[in-house]
Amino acid sequence: MRFIVAGLAGILLASASLAAQPQARAPRAELEREAAAVLGPAVPAQVRAARSAVLVRGPVSFPYMERRADGSYRKQRPAFAAAVGTAGGWIRLTERGREPLEPAAGRALDRLLAGRALWTEPAPEAGCTDPGGALVLARHGGRQRVSAFPCGFAGLAGEAARIVLAGRIDDWSLVPASERPAGLPLARFDERIQSSFRHMSGVHEQRLLAIRSAAEWQGQWRRITARQGEPPRLPPVDFRREMLLIAAMGPKPSGGYRVAIDKVVEQSGELLAFVRFIEPGRRCGAIAAVTSPVDVVRLPASPKNLRWVVERETADCP
Repeated sequence: MRFIVAGLAGILLASASLAAQPQARAPRAELEREAAAVLGPAVPAQVRAARSAVLVRGPVSFPYMERRADGSYRKQRPAFAAAVGTAGGWIRLTERGREPLEPAAGRALDRLLAGRALWTEPAPEAGCTDPGGALVLARHGGRQRVSAFPCGFAGLAGEAARIVLAGRIDDWSLVPASERPAGLPLARFDERIQSSFRHMSGVHEQRLLAIRSAAEWQGQWRRITARQGEPPRLPPVDFRREMLLIAAMGPKPSGGYRVAIDKVVEQSGELLAFVRFIEPGRRCGAIAAVTSPVDVVRLPASPKNLRWVVERETADCP
């Protein structure tokens, strides 16, 4: 009897395994078939042959229709993209063809795929009412995972998918500071000028600004030094060669708050400015006065659009 039960259990287990295999293969086959139709039949083959690769079908938005130039509507088609690791670095494959992936984005994919967490994180929950139909195939060193995202990208596989679709890193808060690019050269005014607005500025709200003209600088200088009895003389800036970035934290209930523009990274089409808003920890001593911290940096002039990456931290005082 024991052998009969064990045999039946083995048959049931084998049947369950066989039944599950087509379901496991179905999303991958669907993704590869659709990607081949959009990106070309060679792309899924390149993904399968690579040691490291990510293939993505992007989400679509409700109501899944897009308007043509003639005013008619058609079903929205999701975006497809792949990233493949090669000996010369990562390449990105889209409908436009083959292009190199930005080095910082390639390093981020290396970090995500080489770590254990991406391969062991649980499948995303279907807790939404607007399923987007996104699929992600990740491969690395013999491992393979297909993730379905019914409610938008989430987790580490979702982070990799966003990088591949965009061709760059959009959420730098997820990238360790040690892995970020060096950035453009930054300079500050001398200590006498910085002390006039570092803690006691006249800016009454959080502000993140790029200043590219003398008129803008004059107006902002009056604001950030408004709490000074005798406003200091306007520091000269050659806006043909330089621009300024101003980060204001807004009013705070005590001292100990600081703001620091740490880095500005230039990438295709934009500048990324990293700024930290720092608040005092519980053990930090601070003056009992309303403060409004500001930081100002000088950097080479650029017409590119500026995007801020704001990070918040608490000071660790002994």
